[in-house]
Amino acid sequence: MLSRSHSIALALASGSILARPHVRELTRCIRPEVALPFGYRFLFALLALGMSVSSARASVIDFNEIASAPCLGSGASPITSDGFQFTATAGGFGSLTICDDSSGYASNGSNFLTEVFNSTITMTAEGGGTFSLNSLDATRLHQGFDFDATEWRITGHLSGGGTVTTTFQLDDVADGVGGADDFQNFIFPNTFVDLTSATFVGWDAEAGQQGQAAYGALDNIVVNQPVPEPSTGLLVFAGLLVLAGSHRART
Repeated sequence: MLSRSHSIALALASGSILARPHVRELTRCIRPEVALPFGYRFLFALLALGMSVSSARASVIDFNEIASAPCLGSGASPITSDGFQFTATAGGFGSLTICDDSSGYASNGSNFLTEVFNSTITMTAEGGGTFSLNSLDATRLHQGFDFDATEWRITGHLSGGGTVTTTFQLDDVADGVGGADDFQNFIFPNTFVDLTSATFVGWDAEAGQQGQAAYGALDNIVVNQPVPEPSTGLLVFAGLLVLAGSHRART
């Protein structure tokens, strides 16, 4: 579906909006009693399109392009997926694994990322740059196990300095293939934008077990990354070339 600004741009280019009374008044102000030529319509269309181009590209990190392994087997760090790098830090085995439904633990029908015994996960964009976090799927790895995560604590590190935090509370469902939905979907607060990195900590908040959890899993991390926008100056220049060409054609 076309956005409103794209629709306006197309209408300007086709002349449909120019027929409306209030727009005719505008064109008279520009050049009294003269219909707006195609070159001007084209220039306005370029400007409208330039202003409406999305400034971010959304993508889903699903880990499906990586070969899976047993969840509690030997892992690796870092792991790279869909343009992002995930590094295990701060204690534990210091490694991550990509599990699937055959592992005998939590299940969602595809590959997912697990932390191996008290590993903090740090996420960065390959090659640097900033990103925003929109949502993710998360779970514990075992059902009813004392050392699994009961919540995920996530910290975003802002490009301008400072941090933002959020906590996602987990249920106790992780019964594997054929059972209830193991993974829950969580939406990030709108403060998780313009990040240089994010850290994910599985946390066990149960009485008597409080501390960094041994096991947890993440999947389908939805991110936005900035994309270059067409320069307004270049769009205007292109429009002026069209105007010059149409003027020469008339003379």
